[in-house]
Amino acid sequence: MSRHKRTHKNEKPYQCDIRGHMSSQKDGLTRHMKLKHNNDERSKSNKDLYIGGVSYKCGTCNKEFKNKTNLRGHERTHTGEKPYQCEFCNYKSRLKAHLSNHMISKHKDDERFKSNKDLYAGGVLHKCGTCNKEFKNKTHFRNHERTHTGEKPYKCELCKYKSRQKIHLRRHMISKHKDDERSN
Repeated sequence: MSRHKRTHKNEKPYQCDIRGHMSSQKDGLTRHMKLKHNNDERSKSNKDLYIGGVSYKCGTCNKEFKNKTNLRGHERTHTGEKPYQCEFCNYKSRLKAHLSNHMISKHKDDERFKSNKDLYAGGVLHKCGTCNKEFKNKTHFRNHERTHTGEKPYKCELCKYKSRQKIHLRRHMISKHKDDERSN
C-alpha cells in the first residue's frame, strides 16, 4: 500500500548515485541500473546493491538473472527445450507464459477452452465490453479500454502532453525533457 501511495504523492525515495535518476519503487531503480549502467564499473563492483542480491549466471553465455526461474527459461534458448505443449495443436514453448498467450490467441473460441479458461489461460480473463478482446493481465486490459474511451490519465508536468499509458509518458519525458532541470 505504501508503494502505491508514493505514486500518487510523486515521492521518489530511490535514487541512482551515478546519474541521479529517481524512482518511487526499488524495482524501478533496479530496472534503471540494469538498462543504463549494466556495464559501468561502479555498477559491476556493487551488483548486490544495484540488482538486489545474488544473481544466477547462464553457463553458456554468462548472462545473469535475478532468480532461478528466469535463468531456467533462458537456458532453454540454448538447449532448444520446449516443455510446454498445447493440447489442442502441436505448438510447444519454452515458457509457460508463451503457452498461455498461444492458448488465448489461437484457441479462445474452442469449447474446451471456454469451459476451462482458468486452467488454460492461467487466471481470470478480462473481456473488453466494446470489442470483446480478452486480456489475462488487468493492466493491459485497462490500457486497451482507453483506446476506446480516449482517456489519457498520464499528464506531463512540464508541458501539455497526455498519454494513455505510463510508459508513453516516460518515453516523452526522456525524448522531450531529458535536459530540463525540472524533470530530475
